[in-house]
Amino acid sequence: MKLWHRSSGVFKDRNSLWLTTLLRKTSLRNPDIEAAVIKATNHDEFSLDSRHTSRVFAWVRMSPAYVKPLVWAITYRAEKTRSWIVALKSLMLMHGVFCCKVAAVERIGRLPFDLSRFRDRNTHNNDVVWGYNDFIQAYYTFLDQKSSFIFLRAQEKRRSLKLQKIGDDRKPRTASNSPLLMQDLVSLQTMQGLLDLLLQVKPETYAMKSYTMMSPLIIEAMDCIVIEIFDVYSRICRAIAMVLSKVESAGTAEATLALKIMKTAVIQSDQLSSYLHYCQCIGVPNAEGCPKLKPIPEKDIKELENMKKTTEHWL
Repeated sequence: MKLWHRSSGVFKDRNSLWLTTLLRKTSLRNPDIEAAVIKATNHDEFSLDSRHTSRVFAWVRMSPAYVKPLVWAITYRAEKTRSWIVALKSLMLMHGVFCCKVAAVERIGRLPFDLSRFRDRNTHNNDVVWGYNDFIQAYYTFLDQKSSFIFLRAQEKRRSLKLQKIGDDRKPRTASNSPLLMQDLVSLQTMQGLLDLLLQVKPETYAMKSYTMMSPLIIEAMDCIVIEIFDVYSRICRAIAMVLSKVESAGTAEATLALKIMKTAVIQSDQLSSYLHYCQCIGVPNAEGCPKLKPIPEKDIKELENMKKTTEHWL
């Protein structure tokens, strides 16, 4: 049965590649990019095609004009497939596009495809694949929110620099002053929400009595997730340090939100430790030898609690 699925996947990939030869190049569609996306998201369960993914990322960095046809190609590929392999590779490719950190990526906003209810065609007769479906849905949810966060953060940055909003062709207008403490706190809370979503990207299924049953592609995807987790967590820690340096002059609303954020940080630190232990158990390379997480100092939380009480007293 596995051999038949592999042969069927190879045939589908070849057919999709042949169809790209019939395409006419436009501002939205680029046959070369679509062919590279198909090769990068092929039906091979064992790994992501590094050569063609590198070609895709090179296009992203080369010119903003390539971003739109690339996103369209990934969207078409993701929406058409009923294979967990192709769906997961499409998400990994999209994740890599975000990591290129070019200005054109900031314009994407919410993802133009939806895998929140994805189901592989073999779900009903394969409990392991059922677990992969949940993994893909959780991964998609995170990337969708990350894309939205990147877009909104770029909008805020443009406002602070007195530039136009993305997509606004009118003359620049006077923007608001630099972000206030409350805006920093809201942004920090959003990052904590992203971390919550990341910690839900976890391949669990009752059918996996042994972790050796897990596909190598899932482990490769988890490697990407662990890198993202450390990036988001480090940004949260830096943002908390910055907020604490400003919070002395905060009002009641700011002190209350800051305290809530600090308590969430304590909970997330414990959850992250458990998550990384799980990743080490299943053999995720980037989780091996990771540094021990520093707990949130209790004195900082006590100071915020006292500050909140003081501001409430003076109201």
